[in-house]
Amino acid sequence: MKRVRLVRRESRLDVGFKEFYTDSDGKTEPYPRFYRKSEKLMKFCQRRVSRKHQGSANPFKAINKLGRVHLKISRQREEHPKRLARCVVHSNDVVAYDWSLD
Repeated sequence: MKRVRLVRRESRLDVGFKEFYTDSDGKTEPYPRFYRKSEKLMKFCQRRVSRKHQGSANPFKAINKLGRVHLKISRQREEHPKRLARCVVHSNDVVAYDWSLD
């Protein structure tokens, strides 16, 4: 049986528009901007797709590569909140959050 060490710590989170969240200690987590970071690679792959001649296998290869770039970005965007939530939950005993829009 695994023993769990109690941290006896609580944290309050405020989810916002400018930062991903702000906790009760004043620590802020910025939005990761995965799309903006991968824009250069996406632009390169999209140009490769547009330059390929129709009727051969090369356009399909380029489209597949572009699709993998999009897939990577979408997976990063899905995983990031889960990873942060896991870190916050493991480091605190009680977590409260505020999701109001005011």
